[in-house]
Amino acid sequence: MKTSILPVKLKKELIEKIDYLIKIGRYPNRSIAIREILEEKLAKEDYILKNSLTIEEEIKPILQEIIKIKDFKINLKSEKSATELVSEGREK
Repeated sequence: MKTSILPVKLKKELIEKIDYLIKIGRYPNRSIAIREILEEKLAKEDYILKNSLTIEEEIKPILQEIIKIKDFKINLKSEKSATELVSEGREK
């Protein structure tokens, strides 16, 4: 497994929790503790990650074809103005 260094800033409370887990023997050091905690969390998010990447890969060729079309226009029909729609998007 190839690894890379990733400088990360953590809250003092998180570092204290990680250090406590090391102290009680759950992990041998901070690096391994953080790596395993991240891997566990990402494993839980795996379904979302896989689906998002699959959808992105399926859409990418379609978008590339759309970009090639000259004078391509999208008409959105809404009772709201463009300003209202953009404003709503910013609130999310």
